[in-house]
Amino acid sequence: MDTKFLKSLKLINEVKIFNEIQNYKKLIIIDFRKREDFNINHIENSINIPFNEYDFQFFETIDDQKMCYICNNFVRCENLKSMLKRYKRHYIVLIISQEKIKRKTIEAIGTGKKLNSEEEKDQIIKSLLFYKALQKNRVYEMGMFNLGFKKITKYFDFLVCSESRRSLAK
Repeated sequence: MDTKFLKSLKLINEVKIFNEIQNYKKLIIIDFRKREDFNINHIENSINIPFNEYDFQFFETIDDQKMCYICNNFVRCENLKSMLKRYKRHYIVLIISQEKIKRKTIEAIGTGKKLNSEEEKDQIIKSLLFYKALQKNRVYEMGMFNLGFKKITKYFDFLVCSESRRSLAK
């Protein structure tokens, strides 16, 4: 990844996500956390694309065919499916991880510095590839949430669907 691209990333905070959720008609949330973490808790109607289940090639390109694949394999909600078909017109939030990943750590990808783990490196690179692919495909309204899903849970718990809430609802 080139450093110019890495410095141009639009990293957003949980308040920005909350504000965009208030304008829910134009928001698509893509969550790159592992399937197990997503199943425990996630934002309602978010799309889980587990970084650890796909190779780098999957994340490198975005086109209408790839969006159809994502729709068919990751989305149950019909409204969200129709939004994904028009994804260039919506604000897209990419949730990278369960825990906070510092901007310096993300930018370290471009310098070749060693990270804490190969898993963390894969997670960051795959989310960056997806972000870059969306950008190349003329998606300009998007942000990457690097502060960890735990922070969303801490400040905006009422937005989060969790296993315990689902079992209470039954």
